[in-house]
Amino acid sequence: MIARQPVRLVALLLVALVADTLAIENARAQDDDDDTGGTATDAGDADDSPESPLPGDSRPASPGDGPPPTGPASSGAGDTASPEPEGERPRRRRRRRRRRRRRVRLIHPRLVIGYRYLYLDDGYDNGATHAVELGGFAPTGRLRLGLTGELGVRDAGPDHDDVELRVTGHVGYRHPGRYQPHVSMVNTAGILVGTRFSVTETRSLVGFGIEAGIDAFATKGIYFGTAVGLLHLSAEDYAFNTFTFRLVLGH
Repeated sequence: MIARQPVRLVALLLVALVADTLAIENARAQDDDDDTGGTATDAGDADDSPESPLPGDSRPASPGDGPPPTGPASSGAGDTASPEPEGERPRRRRRRRRRRRRRVRLIHPRLVIGYRYLYLDDGYDNGATHAVELGGFAPTGRLRLGLTGELGVRDAGPDHDDVELRVTGHVGYRHPGRYQPHVSMVNTAGILVGTRFSVTETRSLVGFGIEAGIDAFATKGIYFGTAVGLLHLSAEDYAFNTFTFRLVLGH
């Protein structure tokens, strides 16, 4: 059973990372298509020439004639600012919205590695646990959806340490931006391997809880984060609550 658990963990992480990579590539391709279409439309609109005379205008059209002044620009005799072409303002708003959506999608955390601290008490032994965490999060906008795995060591006594292996799923909300506060519901399952009277024993760990924190982007692709949480864990027939602290580095 101990040998099968790491294999399942690695398989789950690989599936999550492959799905994440495909989603990112699709989003980038869609952004490229949107930008190309918007540029072509803008260029076509810019080629429109106001050389043809207006209905009811008896003056012949000349190459030097421009559109008749309209709006506030024509009210002042000394105002030489040209009027904004019709439809230019909505196009600028659409371009800004596309840029904002692209920035929000591409700066979401994707791969994370970090450190977690928690206190484990399985009914037989208890002690502080220090774990290394590795996982991934999908670029799903405000929805925070991810899968992480951790491998840790519990200080169970002066003569032996226990090994903890867990997989955790995250579902929650994050606010987009350079600083991203987030809150998530977590579900976790794993094992705790230790020595009892010179006999190696394996106990299952399952539980759920809540986690809240904030991620801060140092650059467009690198971020640092911290979070605290409360977990309700069950080690077979023994249940307990524990607080967790987490530090991560993501890309």
